[in-house]
This record gives sequence, structure tokens and C-alpha cells, in this order.
Amino acid sequence: MRAGIVLCDFAEQNGPGDKVHMLGAGWSMIGPQPSPHAVVAIIKIESTETNRPHDFVLRLTDGDGTVVMAPGPAAQLPLEISGKLEVGRPPGIPEGTELDANFVAGIQPLQLVPGERYTWRLTIDGNEVASEGFTVRPLAR
Repeated sequence: MRAGIVLCDFAEQNGPGDKVHMLGAGWSMIGPQPSPHAVVAIIKIESTETNRPHDFVLRLTDGDGTVVMAPGPAAQLPLEISGKLEVGRPPGIPEGTELDANFVAGIQPLQLVPGERYTWRLTIDGNEVASEGFTVRPLAR
């Protein structure tokens, strides 16, 4: 299994695991004002890893590797999205074929620290398979 993460201004998907459409893709600096963005996970599942569930977690960490906390309904919550993904293997697919399990996470504006670095990290079945960092621009002086 292999994966990559793309940061963009906006993304949407045709359906679960399907093609992703991105706008403003490929940035590594944001802000300093809070603004929405999207995290696109491009995941390739080997045919031998199909037809069974895989646990995933996408989380935002700060420069020290600590999970960023975000406002929740009653308290601060870790900024992470978790779930399961499973890709079926269609009949007749040759051994070694990789199948897509892409997903999009839309992120509401976050109050992040200007001048600091953050990283989106994707783990699948407990193994980090992709990460993508970005820096929040410093405040103008």
C-alpha cells in the first residue's frame, strides 16, 4: 500500500474512492489568517490487500509532533479524522494491480500559530504511509 497527500484550497470527489477534483492544489504556505482548505489522500491498495477493511487516521501535528487541538462542541478535540476503508477486487483484475481508495477532508478555518510549521499525517493500519507539511506565514510587521 502506498499513499500521498495533496494540500489544496478546495476539493471534491465524485464518490467514495473515486476521482478527486482539486482547486489551488500543491501549496506549502498558508495564512496567517485562518482559512479553509482541503486535504486529499491518494491511496493505492495492492490487489493482495483488497476485500478486507483497513483502519486509517489523518491527523494534523505541530512542529513538535503533537496532535493539534481544535474547538469541539463542548471542549477542545484532537484534529484527526479516522475511519475504515475497504476496496473490493473486481473479477479479472491481474495480480499486482493497484486499486484506488482516495478521499477528501474539508477543513474549516483553523487558528494556527503564525510562523509555525504543521504536518498532515496519514496512518493506515498503524503505519504512517504519507505526510505533507506546511508553514503558516508570519504576521506582517
